[in-house]
Amino acid sequence: MKKFPNIYKRIKENKSEIIVTLLWGALLSLIVLWRYYDSFYKDPILWRYKVPYSGIRGAGFSGTDFLIVFLISLVSGTLFVDFKKLLWSWLSALTIAGVISITDLSLFFLIDLDICNRYYLYWDYAVFFAILNIFRIIFPFGILISLAGGFLGVILRTFIGK
Repeated sequence: MKKFPNIYKRIKENKSEIIVTLLWGALLSLIVLWRYYDSFYKDPILWRYKVPYSGIRGAGFSGTDFLIVFLISLVSGTLFVDFKKLLWSWLSALTIAGVISITDLSLFFLIDLDICNRYYLYWDYAVFFAILNIFRIIFPFGILISLAGGFLGVILRTFIGK
């Protein structure tokens, strides 16, 4: 405990911001994974042949997903005081969302789709396909809308007040 006194003090002071960042990242990850699994199980070709990645058929955000991401980011942005803290929290939330989503999809490819035995691929291909799918879903509009919602939340907090 005496080894890192400054870290413990900073965590204690910024507890609400850390919780908001973790929830923001978890909710973004939940939306991305929901969109992937929804499109995967509704497409009979992807499901029947257990294709981990398709260049033509694939998931993407719909209008309601963009609205949900914007609202989550707007609410998260209203809880921050300045743009610097928001930017670092946004980057952390995207990193958390990416790690959760890539881990979940990699395990889905390895366990449920069994790509190691089916296609004679190793675990790094499962991670590669997961990154491709996550990148297709969230880049660029999901990231930009998330950032815009956070900035608008900070601006609203500045003008309206606490």
